[in-house]
Amino acid sequence: MIFTNFGKKPLCNGKIDHAPKIGNFVFPLCWRCSSISVTMLILRIMNVRVLANKANILSMIILVIPCLVDGLIQECFKVESTTFKRVTTGFLAGIGLYMFIQILAYYLYI
Repeated sequence: MIFTNFGKKPLCNGKIDHAPKIGNFVFPLCWRCSSISVTMLILRIMNVRVLANKANILSMIILVIPCLVDGLIQECFKVESTTFKRVTTGFLAGIGLYMFIQILAYYLYI
């Protein structure tokens, strides 16, 4: 069951040392996923609008690449990333993913 480890380890990667903690409670998302989520939430609360054009689509891709590269380096080469890198790349990816959702919504007329 998914909730048996709630508060004990993150749901996304299961690595306790990669997640924010308060006392013995471990947050359900790692630093990277938390950073992505919080960034997207803040942009939504600020009601940021993104125009669908080639420059924004390119920007969206460029913003997500550091997160992908950092994650792949960790997975393929077993190199540990720092919390600062996880938060920073998550922040950038959060902006890029928010832009993706905004552009997708524009094309789907939502």
